[in-house]
Amino acid sequence: MKKVLILGGTSDIGKHIVYGFGKRGYDIIVTGRDNKRLNEIKEYTIKNYNIKIQDYILDVEKFNSHEDFLNSLDDLPEITVCCFGYYEDQDEAFNKFEEALRTINVNYSGAVSLINRISKRYMEKKNGS
Repeated sequence: MKKVLILGGTSDIGKHIVYGFGKRGYDIIVTGRDNKRLNEIKEYTIKNYNIKIQDYILDVEKFNSHEDFLNSLDDLPEITVCCFGYYEDQDEAFNKFEEALRTINVNYSGAVSLINRISKRYMEKKNGS
């Protein structure tokens, strides 16, 4: 069975990526920070597509959790889609370094940390994208 990992599946874009892969018959592993939205997406996907879907709470700012998350997966899917992001308020990010740092930690550092770990696993098994 085809399987995909969707990081940030509770974002507006991520939700539609989940539905698109579900419609095409992929089993899905979806992550997000919002448990309520994860449940809504999971319920909709199960109701409308005949696939398996697993959901995980994942906060990419918690860099030390990345390896544990990947180790918790039965098998890393052959496809990973990264669609998480953060940019709450442009003015606040300009005026408060803490807000700019959070944006960097999610959009860059978190992505690099997680995608590097996934890429390494793909290279080791010589499969995945």
